[in-house]
Amino acid sequence: LNARILKEDGEIYNVSEDEVKNLVYKETSDGTALSRKVILKVPNLSIGDILQIEFSLSHPRIYSTSSISYYNDRDIVLYSNLYITMPSKMKVKYLSFPESVIGKPKVMQISKKYGSGETYFWSVRNLNPIPDEIYSLPFTDQSMMTAFVVEQIGNSRFDRMGTWEDIASNFYEDYVEDGNLKDRDLENIGLDFNVPVQDSSLGIVDSVYTILRKSIKLREHNSVFPNTDDIHSVFNKGEGDASDLAYIMYHVLKRMKIPVEAVWIRDKREGIFENTVPSLNWFDRMGILVNMNKEKVYDFDRCIPTNYSIPWFLQGINIMVLGEDSYRPYKISASSSTKHNSCQENHFLYFDQNSILYDEVNLSINGIEAEKYRGNFYDTELYEIENEIGEMLDNTCLDELDSIIINDFLNNPEFIIKAYGKSSVRVENIESYITFKIKNCLFTRFREKLYSSHRNNHYVFDGPFEYKLAWNIKLPKNCQFGEDQQKNISKEVSNISSKIAYTVVNDTLNIKFTFNVPINSLNVHEHQSLMSLLDDINKQLSKDIILKKEQL
Repeated sequence: LNARILKEDGEIYNVSEDEVKNLVYKETSDGTALSRKVILKVPNLSIGDILQIEFSLSHPRIYSTSSISYYNDRDIVLYSNLYITMPSKMKVKYLSFPESVIGKPKVMQISKKYGSGETYFWSVRNLNPIPDEIYSLPFTDQSMMTAFVVEQIGNSRFDRMGTWEDIASNFYEDYVEDGNLKDRDLENIGLDFNVPVQDSSLGIVDSVYTILRKSIKLREHNSVFPNTDDIHSVFNKGEGDASDLAYIMYHVLKRMKIPVEAVWIRDKREGIFENTVPSLNWFDRMGILVNMNKEKVYDFDRCIPTNYSIPWFLQGINIMVLGEDSYRPYKISASSSTKHNSCQENHFLYFDQNSILYDEVNLSINGIEAEKYRGNFYDTELYEIENEIGEMLDNTCLDELDSIIINDFLNNPEFIIKAYGKSSVRVENIESYITFKIKNCLFTRFREKLYSSHRNNHYVFDGPFEYKLAWNIKLPKNCQFGEDQQKNISKEVSNISSKIAYTVVNDTLNIKFTFNVPINSLNVHEHQSLMSLLDDINKQLSKDIILKKEQL
């Protein structure tokens, strides 16, 4: 890899080797790297600079992997050039999307290296950036790309390949079929596969999943290839990636005579895959499909709790199911509603004798949001999680945090936070009135992430969701909340709705706010309307609460 920067004043800076790092994410027990990531550090980059990066990939067995290359970037691209050199005997199919823009490749040179043939060249100029916007299509679904698939590697009819059937068959033979598991490894983590399975429900499968998740730590990055030749090292180190655990679970269920198949997974976060381009490069990891009166896909992503539930990023996607001599597409039919993805925030507030407001905050985070927290905090120590959540509360609704309790959310679907401290709400005593504003955490953070003056792309929400917030405020003695303030306020934009209600029950002021997003997408033309809705909600939630003191 080589990189250099053309500064605005004409100076050229060459990035040194010390600023390029190779990180190994997966290796065998003897230290052989199986999966790597290259990180490039660009120093002193400033507006107006032009960055040039050149990298080459050499694959001795390129026919078994094929390739997909993307032209765009998050920034403006002046030139995006792609060169592909293949051995002369290989028959290769090239596909570009969209072909009308990228065009056909040109043959630029003949490689002098032994066994090489023509070098194909594409060049695309002046590409618009693909901005990183929240609730948008994945980068890969927006970028232009070229893919190649090797259809034949020699002159023999036995050298033909390049179809999904070929790739699935080879993968099954090399990475699925033979189980190299040792009885002692399984017994050490509590898996007794010799017990006959009498339960026809998926409960026994869920228990196997839970044991594996609790016994083996998941690595941050995955490879679609399980470490089958050295699977003992996964047990020995107590660490593996999603494909390693899927491979182990596959063969454990096979021994238990439970119907199971291997699958390739590319989830919503990476985007869709192009069916006309047979390539393993589309997929992030291996999973399994179980059929015990009911079909269910099991995935070992870090965002999923050990008590298994199908996450948002698998719902409604297409995957590939592998057989010994075939493959078949499969659509995961699971779906969710706003109820599944409901986040609740309750505040119990009271005034002390000095009119200082104290707050007990309870957060219940489910579905999509819980899965994101679980993924972010998977490798984090409890005290660090408490510090980060405490800081989040300090920045939104608490002035001084006295205590915080967090549940075992890595093992359970719901993320529960209980905190107590002095509220950051400012209370003012003005003659015969007490005034203050309510504060919240969840909706404030949501608005900050979403709010922008300009939007480039349509909204693609992770799924339907809702926020339900409530404030229960114990009124000071001899104070009243006027009936003229007790009005329900509702607003709506393209089925996205909000409602705020005020009631007084037994000297307690109850405020309830609901923000409901029952849709999966929103046209970019509705952006300003949505921002106006968020503004209106923010104004209403930050409106003064006025309590009137009774005259004694």
